[in-house]
Amino acid sequence: MAPSNNWSDDEVTLALMLYLSQPFGKLRSTNPDVVRLAALLGRSPGAVSFKLGNLGFCDNTLRERGVRGLSNVSKVDVRVWEKYVGSERGKKPLGPLLADASMIAGERDIDIGFLFDEAPTQQKTPLTSERLVLRKERRSQQFLRLRGYMWVKNSPLSPQILG
Repeated sequence: MAPSNNWSDDEVTLALMLYLSQPFGKLRSTNPDVVRLAALLGRSPGAVSFKLGNLGFCDNTLRERGVRGLSNVSKVDVRVWEKYVGSERGKKPLGPLLADASMIAGERDIDIGFLFDEAPTQQKTPLTSERLVLRKERRSQQFLRLRGYMWVKNSPLSPQILG
């Protein structure tokens, strides 16, 4: 019996990260990010592109513009879309999606940093000057930075006060 090629919830979650990070029209199999995700998932770029098109079927903002995604949507696609995006795109916070995608990448020991380069936004506007960045920091880093402390590696005087 041949192994199943069904998409797992984790794979669709990573595909959703890519879907939300770029305009729908750019999610073709020749897109470098689609090719990278396909390599990480062990799938063809065409398969990833089709999955992104299936996710587009769930996207109400596309329907409002008269654009439809692919209609071969699966239960997994709908379940993942509802979990992270819901019935109205932009209404749910993306924090849980970002956290789960990072956790999945850690469990699989893969680098998905390219998915965060063009970070997903709730509402894409051409005038926005902000982007969402995911990075690792010490828990008290912002507190110390605001108070003028700087850690100098291998210094007996650390922390030092910036003056």
